[in-house]
Amino acid sequence: MSNHTFILNGKQVSVDCDPSVRVLWVLRDLLGVKGPKYGCGLDVCKACTSFINGKAFHPCSVSVSEIKPTDHITTIEGLAATVGKALHPMQQAWIDYDVAQCGYCQPGQIMTAVALVEQAKAEGHAITDADLDSLRNVCRCGTYFRIREAIMAAAPEPGCPAATGHLRGDTLGLVRLGMTRKQVRHAYTHSSTRGKAYEDFFCLSPDGVRVGYASPALLKTLPADERKRYEGRVVWASTSNTYYEVHGVRRGTTLALARKHLKLTGPFHIGLNEWYLAPNGSSTAVLKVRHGSVEEIGIGDKALTHGHKEQVDFLKSFS
Repeated sequence: MSNHTFILNGKQVSVDCDPSVRVLWVLRDLLGVKGPKYGCGLDVCKACTSFINGKAFHPCSVSVSEIKPTDHITTIEGLAATVGKALHPMQQAWIDYDVAQCGYCQPGQIMTAVALVEQAKAEGHAITDADLDSLRNVCRCGTYFRIREAIMAAAPEPGCPAATGHLRGDTLGLVRLGMTRKQVRHAYTHSSTRGKAYEDFFCLSPDGVRVGYASPALLKTLPADERKRYEGRVVWASTSNTYYEVHGVRRGTTLALARKHLKLTGPFHIGLNEWYLAPNGSSTAVLKVRHGSVEEIGIGDKALTHGHKEQVDFLKSFS
């Protein structure tokens, strides 16, 4: 027996069990999460499909020992929270198109469908018949035609992928530090600059992401041989979506509680807001705070924020 910790549907959970136990049985038997279904135990039928760090996986074939404390697992129970609504659009489409018959395989079908749509969005194209043909989830009731209709109905035009909850290292959602502006705009096509030449605001909704690029003002603070490395590239990304968190800190967390979880430096007074920075592995955590509460969390380039002067220059370049 050993202890295993991970993030399940946005909350940290811990279980004591043999490390060889499959994640499906940890979810169903130890944590009481019944959405993922047992169908084959061989990674074939896909009835247990869930997400790990925003990607589809099959917990019937993964041992709990393979799951890290920082891993985010999302089951059908937590899907709606990824878009901040009572139902995910795919769940609503399932209802609208009366997809389910016996219903046993449907949680896995929905999770797979969401993953398919998100992949298409990330690649910048609409769902095609070829995409639907690639699905391998088994439905013994044979509702495949209605499944295809529901997916097509729930899949919006490319532009605003649902929140993945993935915020660690140098990545926030579909944005990675160092990406070019063209690459980011390919992933998130619904954007506005709000009049800022070196920022983009994508999907102005609960899924919104703000991205900052190295501006001339920031580049001037760098040695000449480093400027080319950062020119036109992402150096900062942040969001107000509560589904994202950095070491337990998310939008709405009080500043006092954030101090307990992160080694904060600051405040840096920029405009009407206070900004705080904290070490975050391969990046720097960036917190926008107003009236003692976190409004925005994100990541910044570690090399550009390694000292107090560099931190001030970095934040001021976006003011």
